[in-house]
Amino acid sequence: MLKLHCSRAACSFGLALALAATTAQAYRDPHLCGPDPKLLGRFLVSTVDNPDTWWGLTHKGMVESGIPDNETALKETMQIWFGIGFNTLEEAVVHLVDQVKPHDANGNGYVCAYSKRGTRAYLGDPNYTYYLFGVSDDRPSTP
Repeated sequence: MLKLHCSRAACSFGLALALAATTAQAYRDPHLCGPDPKLLGRFLVSTVDNPDTWWGLTHKGMVESGIPDNETALKETMQIWFGIGFNTLEEAVVHLVDQVKPHDANGNGYVCAYSKRGTRAYLGDPNYTYYLFGVSDDRPSTP
């Protein structure tokens, strides 16, 4: 089984907000996501492995954090994060994306992602920046 450097609770929380740290391909319109220096971009809430999707960015972040890019390692990592046994990687990816869907308040299939800073000591995980991120709907409230 793959070992991670965080507690089960911290990893479970982290996966619910998982994204990759490098998001150059992300759509970064502050009018859609609100002005924030920690904005990474706007992402499609999808299980497709593309750079502009939730799973694509999560997958990239997992690999950049040192998790081997193979089905077994990725599935085992998500089993640790969620505390659930998955039969396939696809099942784990669907579960991951299902955790993000409630943040899409307007139902258009997109959410905004933000980097989290200053939580490394709390989580005890030096790689959290690769997969722990804030998430909100892509249409901010207007005053």
